[in-house]
Amino acid sequence: MKKLLIAGAMLALSAGAFAQDVDKMIKQEDVGRIIKTLSADDMQGRATFTPGIEKASQFIESEYKQIGLQPMEGNSGYRQNFTMIKIAPVKAEVSINGVPVTAENIGIRGDQSFNWNKLEDAEIVKVTPDKDLRKEYMNAIRGGKNLLILIDPKFSGMFKRVRGSTAGGSVTFKGGESKKTALVFVLGTFDDVKSFTVNYEVSSKELPLFNVAGIIPGKAKPNEYVVFSGHYDHLGIIAPVKGDSIANGADDDASGTTAVISLARYYKN
Repeated sequence: MKKLLIAGAMLALSAGAFAQDVDKMIKQEDVGRIIKTLSADDMQGRATFTPGIEKASQFIESEYKQIGLQPMEGNSGYRQNFTMIKIAPVKAEVSINGVPVTAENIGIRGDQSFNWNKLEDAEIVKVTPDKDLRKEYMNAIRGGKNLLILIDPKFSGMFKRVRGSTAGGSVTFKGGESKKTALVFVLGTFDDVKSFTVNYEVSSKELPLFNVAGIIPGKAKPNEYVVFSGHYDHLGIIAPVKGDSIANGADDDASGTTAVISLARYYKN
């Protein structure tokens, strides 16, 4: 029992020392500096294929260099370069019961061009005021069906975010299968839908992207490594919400990238 008590006391002391050590190495002002830099307006929301993502990557690289991380084997710097296919909407037209829907009330998620002109082309989902738009949105994404989703004007504020997320298009790996299903979101009140048409066109282009990754080699085991990396892109510039169109992404995912950088500094020390 005495040995157990002594061992417990030693563990408590070491845990306390560890906590104090962390407080000395990971400072609140430094954490604030990193997350504020990544989520600042001049990063333009860190959307992929934009000057903002390039600026964010340069900042993360500079932090890794200052900390003293090594590039991964085979890389001259901290970037892992690759390419992806950028799919961007070119045309999005919707008519319901023969009446065209205004562009600001349309949001489409689709990796391919398509035309719908009969009721059998898509299932109709109505998001009425008593429903949870967020839940309906997630169910639609996971459902794997062609859906025409009619959203009550009550959700106009949230619809702007939905439309903003679709306006930027999507990305896929070269040679990877793109989604053949599509989701068409329409804001408005529609009692009886007897017909609809959707004309959607996209363009695709292969563009460069890059992860930012640094390593700390093992000491006792030099062939083992701790790798520090994480996704740092966000939504970029979207439809304005109360006059603000930059999706700064402080909570997702500048905070996660800040944690990765802070932990890299701690473990390097």
